[in-house]
Amino acid sequence: MDQPKKYSRKEAKKLMKEYGLKWTWDKLLEEGDREFVAKVLIRYPEFLTSPASVKYHGNHEGGLFEHSLNVYFTAISIADDYGIKPTDVNVVACLFHDLCKVGKYTTEIVNEGDMNSERICYNRDYVGIEHGAESLRRLLTIDKAVEIIPTAWQFAIAYHMGVFGVSDTEMKKFSSMSEKYPQILLLHHADMISTKIHKL
Repeated sequence: MDQPKKYSRKEAKKLMKEYGLKWTWDKLLEEGDREFVAKVLIRYPEFLTSPASVKYHGNHEGGLFEHSLNVYFTAISIADDYGIKPTDVNVVACLFHDLCKVGKYTTEIVNEGDMNSERICYNRDYVGIEHGAESLRRLLTIDKAVEIIPTAWQFAIAYHMGVFGVSDTEMKKFSSMSEKYPQILLLHHADMISTKIHKL
């Protein structure tokens, strides 16, 4: 999964445009961000076509991209409540907070009576560490990641799941880290709003 795909930067940009990211590419991303996003898509082109979940939000082709973009727009709309300027919301962190989901799901054909249908299910061959940590790990293997994603936003990616499915020790850590880095709560809440309210 971590081996770079055979896509050039030009092809990565074309993919983004095909999947509706032209406005984001041209208006949202700074020059350095564009280069980094291209590198991510060169390595993980399936980001644009992957589902976001098996049966909840974004459980369709392209759902991961839709969810991720929605998280960014949600984050900039609520950023002031966390003492963060909307212009300081890291678009790359928002876009790729769920990069761990690339390769996590697969589609299988299900026979239902006289008809066959497709169903999204977990990929049994998927290998990865914990959710947010896996997204961050993948991003940090790409050149210039530390420059593009500041420390606070790296922690936000790692902790964006909040207290869901974590141990008591991790829950305490989430609480203390959130006090130090409000970006963690901002990304977590933007993610929850996107999934639970916007259903994306």
